[in-house]
Amino acid sequence: MEPDSRRTIDTLQAGRAIAAFVVLLHHVGPWAYLYDRSVPGLGALERGYVGVDFFFVLSGFIIYHATVEKKRSVRGFATARLRRVLLPYLPIGLLAAVVYARFPGLQYEPREWSWLSSLTLLPLNAAPALSVAWTLQHEMFFYFAFALLYFSRLLWPGLAIWLAAIVFWPTGGIPVHPINIEFMFGIMAAVLYRRKIGHWLLLPAAAALLALWLFLGGLEQQRLIVGLACALLTLEVALLEQKGAIRTPAWLVFMGAASYALYLTHDLVLPVATRLSAHGWPLMFAVDVLACLAVGVGYYWFFERPLLKLLTKRILIKEGTARAAST
Repeated sequence: MEPDSRRTIDTLQAGRAIAAFVVLLHHVGPWAYLYDRSVPGLGALERGYVGVDFFFVLSGFIIYHATVEKKRSVRGFATARLRRVLLPYLPIGLLAAVVYARFPGLQYEPREWSWLSSLTLLPLNAAPALSVAWTLQHEMFFYFAFALLYFSRLLWPGLAIWLAAIVFWPTGGIPVHPINIEFMFGIMAAVLYRRKIGHWLLLPAAAALLALWLFLGGLEQQRLIVGLACALLTLEVALLEQKGAIRTPAWLVFMGAASYALYLTHDLVLPVATRLSAHGWPLMFAVDVLACLAVGVGYYWFFERPLLKLLTKRILIKEGTARAAST
């Protein structure tokens, strides 16, 4: 029996919310530290980059599950990805490019970026102006690779070849960066979820992997250990939800829906919020977090959500008209 496709998997939404908040804390820490070097726990906040690893695993899971479950066509897949990722990004990406071109000192640290990458998210080695958008370049390449392999019925041999290329040529740019393996972790978790293959021991196994990562130094070069732990955790928690063993709070599901908006906007909010707040821990830290949450939720509620609803409605109308014309 296939999983129920009539609703989202709430635990995945909760995972998106947690991942976005972890990345937010990762970026709040250095800004607060600029003005108050007494900020506690900065070392832990520096490891908040693992929120990206969680995002990539969730992305691999969601893309595989949704594509198979909804029996999407190539066109439907491409439309959904552009609608969900590129359109909400463009206003923020363009704003970041304009602002950082005019006020380069507003960034946490000056860096090189490209207008082409900023406006298209093409998987080039040039970075977008919005600092967090490098992850979206990986996402866009993953969507392209997945669509190419899945719709040509070559997903599994194609993923094997891609994995081999990453292992043997890991310095060849975005397409063969090792972090792409985390998308594959997510795909495998989705396959097992759809077959209802899991065990409660996956939870302590995930905890053991995280402990191993910390024991080895918690280094960024070892982040694939975190990715594998996230895949095991995601699989078992989703299965527990499917069995009715756990329930995700509504507010966390909502924050999962708003997580992409939070991820996009916080890079522009932090420089402003930090400079306007009182320079002292913990007030400055709290102001930064609350400002980012407020702007992120606002962007989701007043722009991303209405935009997606409008586009979905138009697509449904067009599909209905096309079906009527064919009968």
